[in-house]
Amino acid sequence: MQDYAIIKQAFTHQSALLLDTLNRLETAEWEAPTRLEGWTVYTLVAHMLRVPQTVVGYAAQTVDSEPVVDRITYWNFDGRPAGPGITERALQNAAATTPENMAQTYAEARLKALHTLEMVELTTVISSFHGPIRFGEYLVTRLVELVAHSLDLQASLSYLKVPLDENAVKLVVQTLEGLLKQPRPASLSNDIDFIEAATGRVRREGIVIPAFT
Repeated sequence: MQDYAIIKQAFTHQSALLLDTLNRLETAEWEAPTRLEGWTVYTLVAHMLRVPQTVVGYAAQTVDSEPVVDRITYWNFDGRPAGPGITERALQNAAATTPENMAQTYAEARLKALHTLEMVELTTVISSFHGPIRFGEYLVTRLVELVAHSLDLQASLSYLKVPLDENAVKLVVQTLEGLLKQPRPASLSNDIDFIEAATGRVRREGIVIPAFT
């Protein structure tokens, strides 16, 4: 698709903005609670660490077939049964490093992901948890994770600015709009408000996407 260059730039920039935020966290802030039940900031970032990790891991698994999912249909699943597994993987990542080293761990994983972006064509079909998908399409699903969880981080540490890349926000909004069973409500014209509602952070009548329940 024609927006793959924009996707690449958005991933590069949004992951850099997150890293800058992590480098500014004080020791006590890593243990602050988040709006995700049972997760501290450290658990949340350990989960976010999987974004660059899976970019590298899945990109290494190219497949000789047509894609069966894209940036939108990738999310056609019920998120409730997946919850315990997501938490378990986050805890495993958390156990593999420490709050003092997490920013550096993320920086190293990010550099490997950016190297992968240079080595693998974004049109390449790769394996993913939900089936074969083009690499560029998979990157958009990772932007959904980065943006939604950056908002979680902002909500946890409201006094700390967590910046969002403009193109990343646009791509996430387009994806979430594609998942709605009805037009985007006029009351959610603000993109951030819409992302918060569509990903289940804020309850809004008629906005239900099973992957984010």
